[in-house]
Amino acid sequence: MRAYAKYFAIFTMIFLITGSNAFPQVGDIFHPSQEKEKLIAALKYSQVDTEEDTGFFYSKRVRRAFLMSLAVPGAGEFYSGSKLKAAVFAGLEASFWALYFTYNSKGNRLVEEYKKFADEHWDLKRWYLDGLLNDLTGLKDSKSETHVIWIEYGGQEYPAIDDSLDIYFPGEWEDMIKHEEFEPVKDDEYYENIGKYDQFASGWDDFLEYNERSDTLFMSPNRDKYLSMRWDANKAFEVATAFVSAIMFNHVISAFDALITAKHKEAADRNKFSWNMAIITDYRYKNPVRGIRLSVAF
Repeated sequence: MRAYAKYFAIFTMIFLITGSNAFPQVGDIFHPSQEKEKLIAALKYSQVDTEEDTGFFYSKRVRRAFLMSLAVPGAGEFYSGSKLKAAVFAGLEASFWALYFTYNSKGNRLVEEYKKFADEHWDLKRWYLDGLLNDLTGLKDSKSETHVIWIEYGGQEYPAIDDSLDIYFPGEWEDMIKHEEFEPVKDDEYYENIGKYDQFASGWDDFLEYNERSDTLFMSPNRDKYLSMRWDANKAFEVATAFVSAIMFNHVISAFDALITAKHKEAADRNKFSWNMAIITDYRYKNPVRGIRLSVAF
């Protein structure tokens, strides 16, 4: 028999569910006095098909391939027999992860470098004293500023604002700063503020030298270098984040490619062999299941 032949065999098995008669007559089904039951049965019959087909064509293979590649790119393609595409998606996955870890590690290293640089070249005492000397904010009038750093004393943290320190340390906080009794709270906000905003410019150790050579009061070489170092670190983290997005896309694209590959594989297998089973129903009868139809093609 040829590969594209029609159904090779059609097997029909009719089994009886009710009574001893295989094909009862309509008169046996609807008694003239049972008009209500007859009407209900007629309505059911008018809304339901007489056959319900259930096909089985390797649907589990397609779902399995999709989920495998969604979890591990390339796994679904390998499962479906496409080893080349499996290698491509798996290679992309490995490359993206390697690049993510590389740039994330670079970003962390650059963060440590700019923090160390800031610790060496920016000082709380200098910020206050040089700010006063150059008529900058320092701690004075900082209530008008929108950005605040915090300082620590005795295990407690306080905002570095003159009005607040007047409440906690009335008449003594200025001497405490001069004697370096306060320590800045070096969190992420601190490292951002001291480089980004002009109100903290006087804390850099080359601020006065630069002020002697220029009318520009706010920028100094060390502050400029610090900002560049922070920019490099942030760019490294941005690239790392981009590779995270690439990893996610690789999972999704591989999953849908595995689905298509599995369906093509399934279609090729169907041309060799397929089978179908249908339940024969007739709702004119009290027991609507009238038989099973099985067909095979190859």
